[in-house]
Amino acid sequence: MDMGRLFYDGHPVPVMVDDEELAHVRAAVLAKLRHGEGFTLSWAEPHRRVTIWVSPAIEIRFDFDTVTAPRLDSARLARMTDAGASGAITFVAR
Repeated sequence: MDMGRLFYDGHPVPVMVDDEELAHVRAAVLAKLRHGEGFTLSWAEPHRRVTIWVSPAIEIRFDFDTVTAPRLDSARLARMTDAGASGAITFVAR
């Protein structure tokens, strides 16, 4: 499994996410940022849950181990952004 990294607001320690999941997170995040929306981004790790605030003014970086982008699954994107009324995006970190 190829592991990508999510960097947020200059923090030096990334969130490790498999490349396929990270590609879906990226698509969901960029869709919201294109509209100038701020929102929460939450993920589960083995022993904790984390939530951060994302806005167009805060740096976020997606690093992938694979060169080829995975195919995006629209149903998976819909589940990830299912909390749409609250503006949240959720995913699972590894």
